[in-house]
Amino acid sequence: MYGIDRKIRFQHRVMAATWSSQDARWTLEVSNAATGETVRLTCSFLFLCSGYYDYAQGYTPDLPVASGSAAASFIPSSGRPTSTTPASASW
Repeated sequence: MYGIDRKIRFQHRVMAATWSSQDARWTLEVSNAATGETVRLTCSFLFLCSGYYDYAQGYTPDLPVASGSAAASFIPSSGRPTSTTPASASW
């Protein structure tokens, strides 16, 4: 609706972030997971959001499953389905 999604670099990993006090800028080394390409970006403000800390093997919580309940599959950042959880799970 607001177009913020066009500003977000999905499927990218920040491999390194270096601050320069002299330039008052961040220099980022960023890897595109889809293409394998590495690019260098700069910015004056850096805001990071991350899902799993260990991208190679994401965390799968042990969720209670009620018998006879409908289950919904969820897919972690790796893109591989890992578990099912009931739609009515109480956490």
